[in-house]
Amino acid sequence: MTRTQIVRVLIRVCVGASVVSALACASSPNRPSTAPPDSLGSSWAAVTYGVTTASLAQCFGGSRDASCFSGARLHTASATGAALTSAPVFNNNQPVLNSGPTVTLSWTAPTSGTAVSYIVEASSTPGGLANLANFNTGNAQTTLVVPDVPAGTYYVRIRGFDSGGAGPPSNEVQLIVASASGASCPSAPQGLTVASVNGGTVVLAWQPPASGAPTSYVIQAGSAPGGANLANLDTNSLALTLTASGVGAGQYYVRVYAKSSSCAPPTFLGPSSNEVLLTVGAPPPPAPAGWSGQIVCRVQISGPNSYHDDETQTWTISGPGQTSGGRTVYPTLWTATGSGGAIGKSWTVNVSQVTDFTVTTIASTGIPGFDRTSVGLVIRGGYVGTPTSFDYYEQNFPAFAASSATATSVTGTWSRPTVGGDSPQQPGGSVGTLSCSWSLTLH
Repeated sequence: MTRTQIVRVLIRVCVGASVVSALACASSPNRPSTAPPDSLGSSWAAVTYGVTTASLAQCFGGSRDASCFSGARLHTASATGAALTSAPVFNNNQPVLNSGPTVTLSWTAPTSGTAVSYIVEASSTPGGLANLANFNTGNAQTTLVVPDVPAGTYYVRIRGFDSGGAGPPSNEVQLIVASASGASCPSAPQGLTVASVNGGTVVLAWQPPASGAPTSYVIQAGSAPGGANLANLDTNSLALTLTASGVGAGQYYVRVYAKSSSCAPPTFLGPSSNEVLLTVGAPPPPAPAGWSGQIVCRVQISGPNSYHDDETQTWTISGPGQTSGGRTVYPTLWTATGSGGAIGKSWTVNVSQVTDFTVTTIASTGIPGFDRTSVGLVIRGGYVGTPTSFDYYEQNFPAFAASSATATSVTGTWSRPTVGGDSPQQPGGSVGTLSCSWSLTLH
């Protein structure tokens, strides 16, 4: 008997069993050495043997086993017939399915085409990618019983599968699985504090959640609020303190979570506690105060003989600046982009240069005033096109000032009609506007 004959006989044995048994059979790593003669038709797909196949319950629980995805369970079907152009209807088109640890999924077959099996897609977020499972049932039954599903919330879709691959997805169903005991995910731990810091030894303390029963606590720490890039530690304990030694100097944003099998996979974590800022060693020196932000000016001109020009200049200011007396000079990146033309003419501009921006504190009032550098930028050959290239000049924007000596932001707008020289070869009779806006912040 050929290998193909043996495989087909095994599939036929699976078809006669229950859904759960069929899944187990399809994933068996051992082929029998003998089997009855092949009388199976061509409506079933070949099964891949010799691989470890996770159960769908393990996929729901975030096992990330390779067999939860793609074609590890089932290869291309051999059935022929109409292509799958419609989707199954899942859970009688109801949006929510509540269940205990044993979940029964049911759907109706597509109205067009013949599915030889079905794909169960599971996501941890509504409408998300199938990050938990893309799991082939291995048969054409429209009911699937999945025991031992971890408690949590899943977002599930069904697709028919035939010789052409997977068909369109069904409606998505929110699957809510309660634990066997009916327990709920714990609420957030309370009152996280930094109990002590002694050199590199840190003690954290917190109170238990107001509801729910954790199995352990998880500590996360990041270099920014809400981050977990520096620590993600399961204490494997119900103790309400944690002592960590050898912590390097720096600042850490720390939270604690209650962990329980009744919380949503794959993390099984409840909501976070309050976040505390933990400082180990000398705090870093504060960044020098300075202004940052952008000034944007746009010129728009139209005129005779299809003349037009539309350009934008941007000044991006960043600190720290160099201060001398009441004057601070900030490094500034100036950019200019745009295009224009007329009959027989066409040009573009796309240039940048580093320049300066000046903030001067008025001695009598203490109010900061803002202005461009005294010498304007000139980019040789900045305009590119027909006729030959032109020099490109920095636009003038008006000086402006903050509203008070203690202001930490300044915003404003300004505009004027264009004049000759605001764009290349600007003809008489052209009209347009030069308009500017600015938004700067003291940090």
